[in-house]
Amino acid sequence: MTPIATLAICLAFVAGDARGQGIDPGRQGFLARCVSCHGEDGRGGARGFAIVNVQPRATSRDAVHDLIRDGIPNGGMPAFPLSDEELDAIATYVMSLRATAARTPATGESTRLPRPMPADKGDGIPFVDVAQPKRGTWPTYHGHLNGNRFSPLDQINGGNVQHLAPAWMFTIHDAPRDLQVTPVVAGGVMYVTSVNEAFALDARSGREIWHYRRARTPGLAGDAASGINRGVALLGDRVFMVTDNAHLIALHRHTGQLLWDVEMADARQNYGATSAPLVVNDLVISGVSGGDEGIRGFLDARRAATPVLAHRQSLPRLQRGGTPRRQSLQQLGAGARSGHWSPQMALPVHAS
Repeated sequence: MTPIATLAICLAFVAGDARGQGIDPGRQGFLARCVSCHGEDGRGGARGFAIVNVQPRATSRDAVHDLIRDGIPNGGMPAFPLSDEELDAIATYVMSLRATAARTPATGESTRLPRPMPADKGDGIPFVDVAQPKRGTWPTYHGHLNGNRFSPLDQINGGNVQHLAPAWMFTIHDAPRDLQVTPVVAGGVMYVTSVNEAFALDARSGREIWHYRRARTPGLAGDAASGINRGVALLGDRVFMVTDNAHLIALHRHTGQLLWDVEMADARQNYGATSAPLVVNDLVISGVSGGDEGIRGFLDARRAATPVLAHRQSLPRLQRGGTPRRQSLQQLGAGARSGHWSPQMALPVHAS
């Protein structure tokens, strides 16, 4: 069964009524109740993921109506006892957002139409397959969460390594610099990145399955300005990566469509992002770049299903009069590379 992105409508009861005011009541209800979670265009907001350009749980107006009314038990969405008139209006507006999104990509973004995934792609990447990689996979930046980058495969050895030859080659056009990505492989698919773009490739042939891209951000500083991106993290039906302007985004593993986008820090304050995220249980852990530009480093842990912040670990502020070395250590508290983790660790460790 193909994984589906859950359509969630976050509602809050507010006073007021759009009837008689010459305003579409569906749009009025959506703007009043849903924008903070799903964004004005339905492409995702600060507390929720996209409800357009994804394979939805509810595919008709009546189904959306029922979903809002009944909620999603154990899925993070409660039931909402609105009137049928209100539910119909919001559901109609949600369907219109989907129709608009199908015709108009988000500004600065593009996703090529996906091609078929390999037959062994699987329904999703459970955390157990990240923590205990299957033979022949490389499901994280380091291959294993402990960060040792060791592969137990033995088909290639000292007796035959001289016979290795290229099987295929894939070119990332317009990459601004040499690549620093570590390819991630799971379910027969290889995921590679350059700055602000990701590719899903058939690991056996190099065939492109999908490509996500957004425009680079002008006016950045340091590594983020140079176009570095070190890769992705996988969990369930999602692919996680950072953007040059210190955003963390989630893409659908099968299609490359944007599910949510959250800002970790203000890029105008010399923050950027270059590292591959790290998944631990249901959390996505990511850091920021900009240590050489004087930022105060931190790590964020966010829920994979939505970008809700579960924890932020910041470097302590230094008191005035700190030694130059201590000041330097504060500036180097940025997560420039993906971290590592084991069940015995209270917190993941990131490399600066």
